[in-house]
Amino acid sequence: MLTEHRVKEHMTSNPGTVRENEPVSLAQRLMSDNKFHHMPVVNALNKVVGILSDRDIKTAIEVNEATDSPREVLVKDIMTTEVETITPEDTLQIAASFMVDYRFNALPVVQNGEIVGIITSTDLLKAFLD
Repeated sequence: MLTEHRVKEHMTSNPGTVRENEPVSLAQRLMSDNKFHHMPVVNALNKVVGILSDRDIKTAIEVNEATDSPREVLVKDIMTTEVETITPEDTLQIAASFMVDYRFNALPVVQNGEIVGIITSTDLLKAFLD
């Protein structure tokens, strides 16, 4: 039952992150190389300030190509800034509720202000099947 399972049991620990001032091309390479669909965005203090999805990157690249813009797009220009976080001790039911209520497919997992993981809708589905 999802009410008994904790986020820490199903999250990806130590997820890759990208800084908000990095170019989108770097984020795209990191996500592609690691087969990530979502990546938490952190500031210089390593605090979560957003989340980036592969869809965000695809859209940004399409817009950039359509406008022939010579400027490198930065992560902070396209990231989702209204991001909810969750703790490792929260239940999967709480994580699922956040995802449904806010229409997110991933949540950064934060403990004592530091990012320690990420949990995705795929992780929740796998937990449900177990």
